[in-house]
Amino acid sequence: MPLRGKVPILTDWQKLHDVTPEQIMGWDNLFENVGIVCGEASHNLVVVDFDGLAAYELYCHRFASLVDTFTIATGSGDGMHVYFKTDKLPESCGFMNIYGAPDDDKDSWINIEFKSDGKQVVIPPSIHPETLKEYSVFNNAPIMHISNLAGVQ
Repeated sequence: MPLRGKVPILTDWQKLHDVTPEQIMGWDNLFENVGIVCGEASHNLVVVDFDGLAAYELYCHRFASLVDTFTIATGSGDGMHVYFKTDKLPESCGFMNIYGAPDDDKDSWINIEFKSDGKQVVIPPSIHPETLKEYSVFNNAPIMHISNLAGVQ
């Protein structure tokens, strides 16, 4: 779907299901950036959004068996989007402003969000509105299927 920065342009974007090439062509003049709808609309796609590389590193250490899945490096230069397909959709939720490990003598704050129904994420080749850096594929593995992400939340 088309985005302006990180914000959806379409007013009813949460209702997008099975988008067709014809729909995309109709949005041609709307695209500044590109997003994907999470949850049921995208056949149970859940994206775990890590703001702060310390959060992603902790996740990789704690859940090593869940690392080899499609992952996007965000344009902030300090985040990752980790993709899963699930049988049971978790509620969209976030763990915000968690104090993390010190980073270069500065306090490090991290956010972790589970993006499911009612949420969207920015995808490549979008440009981050503040850093002007491109979102890029970090791990081009197939999207991992996991029946239930409850143990990760």
